[in-house]
Amino acid sequence: FVIVLVTFAFAVIVDNVITGVIGAQEYSFPLSMAMRRGIHPFGFLLTVSDAITILAAAALIIAVDALLRFTKLGREVRAIADDSLLARGHEVKVARVSTVVWAISGVFGGVAGIMLAITQVSFSSTTTQSYFVLLVAAALLGGAGKPYGAVAGALIIGVAVQVAAIWINPELTPLIGFCALVAVIVFRPAGM
Repeated sequence: FVIVLVTFAFAVIVDNVITGVIGAQEYSFPLSMAMRRGIHPFGFLLTVSDAITILAAAALIIAVDALLRFTKLGREVRAIADDSLLARGHEVKVARVSTVVWAISGVFGGVAGIMLAITQVSFSSTTTQSYFVLLVAAALLGGAGKPYGAVAGALIIGVAVQVAAIWINPELTPLIGFCALVAVIVFRPAGM
């Protein structure tokens, strides 16, 4: 819980610093009409950019799962997560593994930024603020260190927020996301 609060506070500080430096003006990312076309499965709109995002997310989740299960790096990451002192005693280079994990996280953050840019036509330095609470709620609901749990948590939180936004008021989406985060912390702090 402390890590969640520190992460949330750090994200707010970074967002405000970025807004102070570059301003809060909107930028647009031009998309072709082909990317904006879509189909309507089950009453939802699914565009080409949405499909690309879903496929990229699925590929990345499968890659992370394979990395954690079948590679030496994955075994080292799991060992460090369980007990870093014991892992260090078994000659796991904790600093090197940590650097590699941060590099992979940076690549995933870049991919997430690209996916956000192709699904959001316009964005600003404050665009991600409304998503952060939802991301933390989904990650907590899914459970730490569980890639497929994070996907399940994201689906549950995402569908719940969208349904509530349709039934209640779309402008309350950030509040609904915050309520989802509080509910996860109170009722399922260890995840699913």
